[in-house]
Amino acid sequence: MTTDPPSSTIGLIDGPAHVELVLSLEPSTQRRLSIFLRWLLALPHWFVLEIVSFVAVFGALGGWFVALFTGRLPTGLQRFLTGYLRYNANVISYSTLLIDKWPSINFERQADSLVDVEVNQVRLNRLAVFGRVILMIPAFVVSGLFEFGIYPCLFTMWVLGSITGRVPRSLHQAVATILRYQIRLNAYMFLVTPLQPFSGIFGDGVVVTASVADGQEVADATTTDDQAEHRGSSTESEGSWRIVEGARRLIVVTLVIGLIGSALYFTFGPIRSTSTNNDSTLFRAVGNSYNGSVTELNVVLRTFSTCTVPSCITSAIEGAGDTHLYQATLALEKQAPYPTGVSSDVNKYIAYLIDIQKDVNAVAKSTTLAQQKEIVAGKIELDLGNLTYRGIAILIYLGEQPGFSSMNFQW
Repeated sequence: MTTDPPSSTIGLIDGPAHVELVLSLEPSTQRRLSIFLRWLLALPHWFVLEIVSFVAVFGALGGWFVALFTGRLPTGLQRFLTGYLRYNANVISYSTLLIDKWPSINFERQADSLVDVEVNQVRLNRLAVFGRVILMIPAFVVSGLFEFGIYPCLFTMWVLGSITGRVPRSLHQAVATILRYQIRLNAYMFLVTPLQPFSGIFGDGVVVTASVADGQEVADATTTDDQAEHRGSSTESEGSWRIVEGARRLIVVTLVIGLIGSALYFTFGPIRSTSTNNDSTLFRAVGNSYNGSVTELNVVLRTFSTCTVPSCITSAIEGAGDTHLYQATLALEKQAPYPTGVSSDVNKYIAYLIDIQKDVNAVAKSTTLAQQKEIVAGKIELDLGNLTYRGIAILIYLGEQPGFSSMNFQW
């Protein structure tokens, strides 16, 4: 069984948003030696993928600023990120034994490729673009559970595949469906689509099997989660990704294992310093300072849409003042000395906060709109990206401390 979604459309369309992984849901016979050595064979592609992922992250960060104004990614960036998702899907499919064909390092669609990613570019909601980091947190939690829980499935596939040259159908479909979720999550994270990845997390329907005289099982009917009147739709709602019930159960088991594994890891994992009130205060200070930097940036961005002369933008910035960012930076500096495991990150984080303050002041002092926009598109974009990276590292470290809770924090 192979999914049969509409083709990708690069360029804005008025139709429904669409992201689909195109991959056979029927496992094929593979060379046993290739399966046994699969991760070693895939290693070069993972090195390439790491480099391309780094470029994709910064490309998406730049696209975030553009989408805030225009409600869409530039066509070239949309094409690149779609190609990145396609290559990512091919590498993971090869590594997880879903296909046996060595992936090519090519972001364009290939006629003989066993894996493809189909995307339609539609207009993005600018408010959702602004809050994308917050909106994708639930999807990232589910993704983390999948990453914790999928290892027993992959190990079982590797052992059985190395012996028989073929993986069980239910395992193949379960891993393929989880990969589909991850690709959709990446598409949402990189602003390629406005669609959250939760639709079809357990497939689009179940293949019902019936026993025949010789004891084999064949698919004789299908049930889908979509209503019958949607079957004729040209989008993925037609339920083309139908999997066996065993695959669905494996996906549930994977989530449960991921939940248990996560709980055990954070309870009995590597010894870390016990969480203290200082950790909680530092957590809040980092969050507040990041909000302050985003507030300053919003002041600058809003003025570009209403002001036509540099003095207007300067007045808006000076009128708002640097109070949010300045006070948040002072509060963060007062938390010193910082926990040993995160001290270096906090110091670099403060340095980026100060850089953003200087950037905003430079915008206010610029004498032309072109200079002001150049600072925003260049320096502020880069510094905010560095600030986000360091901030996430700090929050993850603090959140992993035993006994730590951020449930009562106001963001």
